[in-house]
Amino acid sequence: MTKDFIPKTERINNYKDGTGVIIVAAGNSSRMGNQDKLFLPLNGKPVITYSIQAFQDTPLVNQIILVTTENNRSQLQQLSDENEWTKITDVCIGGPRRQDSVRIGLERILSTWTIVHDGARPVLSSRLIEDGLREAQETGAATAGIPVSNTIKRAGPDLHVLETLDRRELWVIQTPQIFRTEMIRKAHQKNDSDVTDDATLIEKIGGVVKIFEGDPDNIKVTLPSDLAVAEAILKRKARLLSQ
Repeated sequence: MTKDFIPKTERINNYKDGTGVIIVAAGNSSRMGNQDKLFLPLNGKPVITYSIQAFQDTPLVNQIILVTTENNRSQLQQLSDENEWTKITDVCIGGPRRQDSVRIGLERILSTWTIVHDGARPVLSSRLIEDGLREAQETGAATAGIPVSNTIKRAGPDLHVLETLDRRELWVIQTPQIFRTEMIRKAHQKNDSDVTDDATLIEKIGGVVKIFEGDPDNIKVTLPSDLAVAEAILKRKARLLSQ
């Protein structure tokens, strides 16, 4: 058991115009057979370590907030100490819904810009972080997304097809999502309806969300089979870097 997490206050004075990150790690991993997917081994390290390290390594980020469960808080604190993740200022307990966890993280953000990222997306590239921050300058909100390549049909409860959607207008949304901090705070304050991502809250207050090109490798570990896919992707990337 580690001591209570102590925010690294000596760095707070340079956050005002910087970028903070909220890594959401408070899910229940129900589709992983009730194993906590964030701490399952992935190439010898817990899944959660990859996204934290990606933000630790980029000079574009100067604050990291981890939002987790009560059971996992001490384990994350220990990982932070072992890996010398100096940008982590808080490890806090999340809420019952994903958006509640993000809202709790937002209370601790001290920076002008906020990145929200799923802790279960371990294959995060510096390109996604850089592109997201650049594109968010246009409207104050941006999200990674992949264009849909399959034919998508909308069906009713009886599974009869109602329409075929134009896939040229459809995107599979990923994280990271990047927001001007004051904008995403306002969106959370004004909306409490259930949503699956923070960009939806921006849409609900009339804001404009810019989509930037995501990465097919940026998968979310949800099922046991996703671990094998993520492992293969990371090994491929490591081979390319070593060549």
